[in-house]
Amino acid sequence: MNPPNRLRRNLIVAILILGGGWLGVLAWHAAGLYANLRSLQTAAEGEPGRAQVAQAAAPLHSAARHAQALRWGLAPLFPAFDLLEWLPGAGKYLGQAEEMLIYGSGLLQAADEAMQGLGPLFADSSAGDAPLARRVVSALAKNRAHFAAASAAVAGAAQARRELDLNLLPGRAGERLRALDARFPLLQGGLSLLAALPELAGAASPRTYLIVAQNHDELRATGGFISSFGLLEVQGGSITRFEMQDSYAVDNFAAGYPPPPGPIAEYMLAGYWVPRDANWSPDFPTAARDIMSLYTASTGMRVDGVIAFDQTALEQILEALGPVSVPSANEPVSAGNVIAWMQRAWAPGEAEGVTDEWWERRKDFMGELGTAIKDRLMSLDDPAAAGQAAFAALQSVQAGHILLHFEEPAAQSALAQAGLDGAVRPGAGDFLMLVDSNVGFNKADASIVRSIEYRIDLSDPQNPRAAVTLAYFNNAAPQIVCKHAAEYGQTFGNTYYDLTQRCYWDYWRLLAAGDSRLTAGQAESVPAERLLSGRAYSGQVSQTSAEGGTTEFAGLLVLPGGQSQAVRLEWQLPRRVLRQSGRGYAYDLRVQKQPGLSSVQFGLTVIPPAGTALQPPSGWQPGQRGWKGSLDEPLEFHLEFR
Repeated sequence: MNPPNRLRRNLIVAILILGGGWLGVLAWHAAGLYANLRSLQTAAEGEPGRAQVAQAAAPLHSAARHAQALRWGLAPLFPAFDLLEWLPGAGKYLGQAEEMLIYGSGLLQAADEAMQGLGPLFADSSAGDAPLARRVVSALAKNRAHFAAASAAVAGAAQARRELDLNLLPGRAGERLRALDARFPLLQGGLSLLAALPELAGAASPRTYLIVAQNHDELRATGGFISSFGLLEVQGGSITRFEMQDSYAVDNFAAGYPPPPGPIAEYMLAGYWVPRDANWSPDFPTAARDIMSLYTASTGMRVDGVIAFDQTALEQILEALGPVSVPSANEPVSAGNVIAWMQRAWAPGEAEGVTDEWWERRKDFMGELGTAIKDRLMSLDDPAAAGQAAFAALQSVQAGHILLHFEEPAAQSALAQAGLDGAVRPGAGDFLMLVDSNVGFNKADASIVRSIEYRIDLSDPQNPRAAVTLAYFNNAAPQIVCKHAAEYGQTFGNTYYDLTQRCYWDYWRLLAAGDSRLTAGQAESVPAERLLSGRAYSGQVSQTSAEGGTTEFAGLLVLPGGQSQAVRLEWQLPRRVLRQSGRGYAYDLRVQKQPGLSSVQFGLTVIPPAGTALQPPSGWQPGQRGWKGSLDEPLEFHLEFR
């Protein structure tokens, strides 16, 4: 064999050997990734605790390395995959291979870095004499580099995600990735929030937060009437100050309060905007700034943020923590009895009646309960138990039962990125948010059932229209007389229940897509004798610009016990809510739930553009033109018409 032929043969053999070795290495990494993912699935199904974390740490780290190796090992083939995207069947999957590997390896790397940052907390049950909260803050501060790396990995995955079609993925894998995709902003913001947590917990200097207890039985824009204020001071992960007081005790009329929002002045005859009424805006960052401003004007105390909560949040936290001992309670206070106990603790004794002394101490139970919960939280030493409490708090934040605002820019930015800042967030498409505010000096929201029926008419793409029916039913006793005044014991004695059995005075607001234009509004009029002002409400619906660039429609409703009432509105939508896509049109709708409400029944009916048919989204049946369900968290609809 002549030398050139021998050289060619040796070169081919070398290429085959190298190619076979390269394919073998890729196969080994693929098999390793699959095995590690199975191990992670097994660990995830185990009992939460240190053992579960230890079981997951090694396969997670290995899976991240295998995924990264596959990404770089297949990189030379990605251009060829893109060129083969035209092939029927497999082509579309080959064209997405690069983005899928970048997306998957980025998520695994982020999880691995986060595990390395938090893992030491779970490694040893005798990690020191310091309380768990202080150890967490110390670990987060020490491991900032891991969380920064995790955030960078998620950012890379997010960039790949924008070019990825998850609908191509079949079966359970596709379902899981689509479910994760819906929580992607939460993942991004959560990692940034972990990095900011040491500063929030006073690692460098003390931080003081204003605690705002909201009563959802007297609904206001951000969750309820502000019943109590409190101060929480933290330093180095330890709570150095905690106190609660009646919201009325904060009033300081020498502070020079500004005039209140118009509806409070008109329907409650308030001459000043006091701190307990500060949460008028449905946009919590705006409301939080108003609360802090009025509180500081009243007390001279400046705070570093606001933590607001309602009764449902207490139930959810106690569900995770278990019962707590409260000095004035005859039995441990738990998720199952906390509401009934608070109502009993608020009410005056039968022999006592409504007195000045009772008025001054009627909310003392809030401080006692808050102290008991605070002591239980600070005594937790098991990271798994603390994680369960943190998860319960996260669920409350997502559902609007806990609202957070921080003056620390990085932390507030992380909240916004995660969608946890309680802001009115209309998005680029259509938007709907019902905001009810009880202006009746009572707790009638405990008796109110409400529902929303939304009808979208897109038959003329140049003229999209919307109509809504807001339906209310008052479960209170039918014989209740509608008296617009702050009084106790009208029918059922000096009990909390009596305050729930009242007529409902509601200043309702409906936030719609910006540039919407009201074309018809039907609300019942209210006679002068049913209003404190003595001025009748004609039933006219107002229209103004509102938070987040939305349009607000508003009016008044007075609903006696045992009766129902509906508000019907129609409006012209801006053309931008219906946009042209490749083969037709696309429509997006975001429905935001008011904080404080546990659930609202919501129905959507859609009339497609003329000459098109609705492509049923996930969970919809062919031919289905509407959706009915429960509004527990923000709802997102993406509809395509072809």
